[in-house]
Amino acid sequence: MNARRLSSHVLWPLVMAVMSVSGQPAMTGQSPAPVNQLSSAALTAEEWSEVRQEDNPTKRTRKLLSMAARRLTQAQAFIQREHYSDVLTLLEQYKHILVYALDSIDSLPEPERKRQRNAYKEIDLSLRKQIPILQEIKRNFPREHPVVEDSLLAAQRLRMTALNRFSGSDIFKIP
Repeated sequence: MNARRLSSHVLWPLVMAVMSVSGQPAMTGQSPAPVNQLSSAALTAEEWSEVRQEDNPTKRTRKLLSMAARRLTQAQAFIQREHYSDVLTLLEQYKHILVYALDSIDSLPEPERKRQRNAYKEIDLSLRKQIPILQEIKRNFPREHPVVEDSLLAAQRLRMTALNRFSGSDIFKIP
């Protein structure tokens, strides 16, 4: 299965889940909206300008991942202060940023194959550090909530997807 098909099989259900949780109407039977429209609320205008200025896909991915990590750090702080609605908002933004990062890598042309592989590697390295933080947030959240569960599951799936695309084959089964 090529990367484009895998992307639509893995990412589209995640996008639909995020949309249903965030209150946006689901678009059944339609092709997915451009990811930058879905993630426009996740990044500030200043962050968007930073992302757009970067030409190197690996550096752009690093910037997006650091923005996502910032959201995760903020969510951890809000958990300690028991501001749970803020945690949910930040986790939704986190998911949107991750999906956008992976989708932007997938849209690179074939001559950018080496940079594409490096960007997938960046996603793996970053999510390897972030998944334990998400697990801690899940443990510290007072009750089970679909946004918290979806954030953790999305990070795990996106990491496996990035690893599979980095290796060029389906080594890892995506949960």
